[in-house]
Amino acid sequence: MAVKSTKISVSATLQKEKEVFDNVQSYLFVIHYFGEDSTVEDNGDMVYNLLLEYASGGSLRDLVHNSGGCGLLKLMSNTTPSVF
Repeated sequence: MAVKSTKISVSATLQKEKEVFDNVQSYLFVIHYFGEDSTVEDNGDMVYNLLLEYASGGSLRDLVHNSGGCGLLKLMSNTTPSVF
C-alpha cells in the first residue's frame, strides 16, 4: 500500500485526486484506491491521507519522463496493445 499525505490546510489537490479515483475505479489498469483518512502528527498538525495500491513501476509521470521523449499514446500502445 502507498499513502499520499499532506497537511489538511493544503490538501485540496490531494482531495481532488481522491475524487478522480472515485470516478475511475471501474476501469482496468487503474491502481486501486483503498480510501482516505486523517491523522494528527506529533506537533498537532492535521494530515490528510490518501490510501492507494502501491505502483512498483512508479507513476505515470515517471513512465513518460523515462521514455526518452516517446509520446504517451505510443507508450500506452506498447503497454496495452489490446486496447489500441
